[in-house]
Amino acid sequence: MKRLFAIYLVLNLMVMVSYAQKTIVDNKSEIFDIKNFELHMVSGQYNFILPNGDDVQQVGNKNNMYVERTEKKSSPYGYYREFFSNGKLKTEGQTFYSFMIGTHKYFNENGALINSINFDQGYDFSIDDLVKKMNSEFHVNILDKTLRIIVSRGAYPTLTYGIAIP
Repeated sequence: MKRLFAIYLVLNLMVMVSYAQKTIVDNKSEIFDIKNFELHMVSGQYNFILPNGDDVQQVGNKNNMYVERTEKKSSPYGYYREFFSNGKLKTEGQTFYSFMIGTHKYFNENGALINSINFDQGYDFSIDDLVKKMNSEFHVNILDKTLRIIVSRGAYPTLTYGIAIP
């Protein structure tokens, strides 16, 4: 039984290392594992948890494009990627409470960077500034996912943040 558990543990660590290596490499060469997705998907979607506890959601749509969202276990930060129908990386970037932040990169089907968009551009203060302001002025830690806080941002009609605290 101990030997079986050790084998299980080694296999899980190999998956985690493999996933980590895949995300650390030059992202232009990142390939979506279509066969694994098709093997595990239910109703066009495959959800799984990485060994570090992060939630991963993969979705395939009618255009044969694939989307992967990774949400950190204990953080509102995440990662968003889109892939072409051939599995090559199309778009990548970071998220905070599911909205896009920072610079997102866009690639063509050959892996060449064709565009980048800074989703923080135009905001008076950064996400870090927002975290500090909420902590210092309102004593609310918006990084604590257990508080079930909702944070959003957009143009309403100016660029603003919205925060809902239950």
